[in-house]
Amino acid sequence: MMWSEARKKLRRLQWAIVGLAAMAIAALEVFYFAVKGVPLPECILDWAMGMAIALALVQLCFHIVYKVHDQLLHQTNQLAALDAVATSVSRSLSLEEVLNEALDKVLEVTGLESGGIYLRDRASGELKLAVHRGLSEEFVRQVSRMRPGEGVTGRVAMSGEPIVVDEYAKDRRALPAALQENLRAMVSVPLKSRDKVLGVMNIASRRERRFAPWEVQLLTSIGNQIGVAIENAQLFDEIRERERQLAYQLENASDAIFNVDLAGRFTFFNRAAEIISGYRREEVLGRPFTDFLCPEYHQEMLTILRRGAKEQIGRTYEVEFFDKWGERVPLEISIATLRRGGRPIGGQVVARDIRERKRLENELLEFIANISHELRTPLASIVSFSEILLSYEDENPETRREFLTIINQEGKKLAQILEKTLDMSRCGLGRGKHGQEDSSS
Repeated sequence: MMWSEARKKLRRLQWAIVGLAAMAIAALEVFYFAVKGVPLPECILDWAMGMAIALALVQLCFHIVYKVHDQLLHQTNQLAALDAVATSVSRSLSLEEVLNEALDKVLEVTGLESGGIYLRDRASGELKLAVHRGLSEEFVRQVSRMRPGEGVTGRVAMSGEPIVVDEYAKDRRALPAALQENLRAMVSVPLKSRDKVLGVMNIASRRERRFAPWEVQLLTSIGNQIGVAIENAQLFDEIRERERQLAYQLENASDAIFNVDLAGRFTFFNRAAEIISGYRREEVLGRPFTDFLCPEYHQEMLTILRRGAKEQIGRTYEVEFFDKWGERVPLEISIATLRRGGRPIGGQVVARDIRERKRLENELLEFIANISHELRTPLASIVSFSEILLSYEDENPETRREFLTIINQEGKKLAQILEKTLDMSRCGLGRGKHGQEDSSS
């Protein structure tokens, strides 16, 4: 509208200038011939020719002005359209919102009523209709999926170049469904980013329409803008999906996982950490971890956290903390540095409850102590009586038999102790296997 009004004003200015120029030229020619003393009837032909040449020159000047005006108008319209689409698609990183905003804005700036955007499936290469406007349900059903090379859309996807169809009914590439939809003209442009075709945008008209080269160029530029926006939105969706998967894995890990900032305050506390500690995450987040860690471990853990745990990769520590009921819980932990922009912002701690392991270790130590005591007595007897026999070779037969009997009996005791030990180990192994079978069943 603004440029239409400007053109009207320019037209009125043209006629005003032509009129003024005609009057000025006429006055000058009359003055010239009067000075020369030429009678008016004799100079009328020269006067008319001068007027015609002057007006032709004025008209030529305005023709050039109109041509420049139209070029500026096209360029301005292109820049305005590109800016409008860029502004529209930059409002969101949601792929669905980007596609809807882009198609609506393109139809608005082109003044057309129908269109659709196809996205290329990364796995199959098939084109799937993602959004559409002004198309019947039956038509959408028939063209919702397109193979590469199929119809105009498939050819654009394969070639990466725009295709213009000015008369759809006469184009052999036209699909029967498009003819039934009464589409007359269409422009199909690739949606590209870094020379890679991510999709295709079709803009169609049900009225006769000839697309000018500058319009095709404009739509191609818009297609490149939309392609970049699509790639950004897809990358954003991928990152968000990975974040969801990571959050799920952290939340449902069998080990306790919690994050702390550089001040030692909890920023994340997963479900396993809740189970081990007895605290809900709402009771923990924002509080310093030293509120729960046993005092003798405070200094060491704070030092590791503040220096970024660079040299501690893969190292584990045994610490103890107080659970909600005041019981000391032994944990085996590993610490990884959390970074943002290359700078440490805190640490992530993976903690494993080792109460059962500690219990088994204590039982093992007790068992070793008991078995050592039980083995010491018979071994002492065997060693002492064997030494006597070796020292006194002339000992009478009865004494030798008595000593050998004792050695035999103590040896049998050792054998029984070893057999019991093996039985206990077999039972423990059997329970372990049984527990594994139960857990897997």
